[in-house]
Amino acid sequence: MKKNYAKNINNISIDFISSLTKLSAEMEGQLSDEEYKILKRGIGIVIGELQIRVLDFIYQQYPDLSDID
Repeated sequence: MKKNYAKNINNISIDFISSLTKLSAEMEGQLSDEEYKILKRGIGIVIGELQIRVLDFIYQQYPDLSDID
């Protein structure tokens, strides 16, 4: 994969994670405890899958794109 593609995928993925995290924070207190628990778990699963299946793959090829040292 070319680095510019990897960088684009990384940036979009990070924005997506940020949006999901913001959604979770905005919904806290707006949903019942059970609904919020389901939402939060679903968001966590999606973020985890994105990290494992997409971002880790990119960071193996381009470690410099990761902001985690």
